[in-house]
Amino acid sequence: MGTQDKFGETLSEFIAPGLFQDARKARHPANNGAAAVAVGLNSKGRAFFKISGKSMLPWFRPGNIVFVRRTQISQISRGNVVLFKNNGHLFMHRVIQRISSRNGNANGAQFITKGDWCVSPDAPIGAEQLCGKVEFLYRNGNEIRLASGWRKLFGKFLAVISPASRFWLPRYFESQEPADDVTPAGCN
Repeated sequence: MGTQDKFGETLSEFIAPGLFQDARKARHPANNGAAAVAVGLNSKGRAFFKISGKSMLPWFRPGNIVFVRRTQISQISRGNVVLFKNNGHLFMHRVIQRISSRNGNANGAQFITKGDWCVSPDAPIGAEQLCGKVEFLYRNGNEIRLASGWRKLFGKFLAVISPASRFWLPRYFESQEPADDVTPAGCN
């Protein structure tokens, strides 16, 4: 990564402790991403993770670092990128539809999610599967906030056109064997 002066090193540790450490020194094994998410989000309500899957290309790329914050289900809307667990694996996909509960309880809502680079949507997820909402990502040393003006609108736009992506995405991007979309970045 090049050399950094003492101030730059201290600042990066203040913003995201351990974010730039050597991957071989990760706090959690890469094959146990779901457990590391549970620890980070349950104990601190937030966590940094490294993207390992390709389901959200081209907007989220393998190797990018994302910041996830635990959030109430009532704070999730169409276009948000969420982290959820399914069968012991973690997925980071965009919410393309919110399904309200029949009794009007916000905590009973379910969501249809889909990877931007996936042909088919996921099965509905509920509050028990939701880990948190992706608030920003680090790419090439830059912080990209997903809730800023045009990015928020762009996320909503992608959620609207996403169901039609089967017409322009190649068939080999259809769902394959599940794999964690994120791995711990060792900087919780």
